[in-house]
Amino acid sequence: MPTSVPEAQTRRRDVNRLSMAWPVLGAFSLVLACVVLGRWLAGGVTSVDPGDDPMPTWQLALMHAMEWIQFGAFVAIVWWVVVRPLLQGRGLGFDGLFVVAAFS
Repeated sequence: MPTSVPEAQTRRRDVNRLSMAWPVLGAFSLVLACVVLGRWLAGGVTSVDPGDDPMPTWQLALMHAMEWIQFGAFVAIVWWVVVRPLLQGRGLGFDGLFVVAAFS
């Protein structure tokens, strides 16, 4: 059943309004970035005291645990998308190529 002309025009107007949201969002982001950068540059240079910054033991332990977990995830991803397909005689998929490209 064909749509009536007014309904098609209404749908087209809605799509045009929706497509205008991206340029408006981009312009807002650009203005915000310029304002923030301008205020930062106009604020002047101030030095920060490089004093002692102790970290509680539990935070230090959590930080090191997260480092090892991330390293394990990295090794698992490389194994799953690069090494495993090559050992099985298959080519690299997009994910494997993406991981290899990240090394370069």
